[in-house]
This record gives sequence, structure tokens and C-alpha cells, in this order.
Amino acid sequence: MSLQPGVLRDAIEKHVLSEGFECVDVVLGPEAGRRVLRITIDQDGGVPLEACAKISRSLGAMLEEAEDLPDGYVLEVSSPGINRPLLKPEHFQRFQGERAKIKLRERTEGDRTLVGVLGELRGDVLEVQTPEGTHQVPLDNIATARLHRDIDEILKRSKRNA
Repeated sequence: MSLQPGVLRDAIEKHVLSEGFECVDVVLGPEAGRRVLRITIDQDGGVPLEACAKISRSLGAMLEEAEDLPDGYVLEVSSPGINRPLLKPEHFQRFQGERAKIKLRERTEGDRTLVGVLGELRGDVLEVQTPEGTHQVPLDNIATARLHRDIDEILKRSKRNA
């Protein structure tokens, strides 16, 4: 579950930003019998593995001083991946025109999951174009949203451009 805004999350986001990256998400929770603090970072053009390691080292030193972080956690820093989560209004704006899979808290027009192209964000209402038509989705009705990219198509394009 995402770590709620507060001193620790704010400090992590500020640190990641100072290193030249966007802090996509900060999650603290149990995983495989251990407590994991997962920080997802991004930047235009993607995030190389070396950048994740660098941020992990610099955050590790900062987190050693944190008083509101439980003992015995494992720190993981990663990129959001090809089908990255969309968590903030800025994400929906940044990826306008791309396909996304959106799970709703409450059904809209009979569906609880929409797969379609992200349209304009007007205030707190997102337009999503699906094969069935255009949907107006309030952001507070979105449980989860991720880009829904076709990996096979991406690989075909990269081979053509190589």
C-alpha cells in the first residue's frame, strides 16, 4: 500500500527529485515474510539499473536517520516498468493518447474495468476512449490505473528502428 503523505514520504520524494528523478510511488508493506520499502522512480527516457542502485545507496543513508521507519525493512528502488502505474493527475496528463487499463471503484456504464486511450483530464474527470465509446471517469473512482502497452508491438518497432 502506498505510504501516505507525511514527513517520511515527503523526505523521500524530495531526495529523489534532488537526484533528478520523479518519485512515482513509495510503498511500505509485507512481502514474502519481510517488510519492504519499495520506491519507484522514473525519468524521461527510462531509468537505467545504475540509477536505481545510486538512489538506493543515497536513500539508504538518509533512511538510517528516519525515526518513523520500522526496523528490519528491505529497501528496493526500481523503475515503473513498461506498463507503469498511473497514480497522480500529472501521470494521466503526461500519458494522454496512450492505452491504459483502469480498474474502477464503482461500475461505470456496467463495467468495472476500462481499457482504452487516455484523453483529456478536465479538473478531476478523465476522458477514456474505449471501443464501446468515450467514458468520463472521475479520478476518485479510479482504484488502479496502469499503462497498457503491447510488448510485442514495441519489440517489433525496436527491431525495425535498429
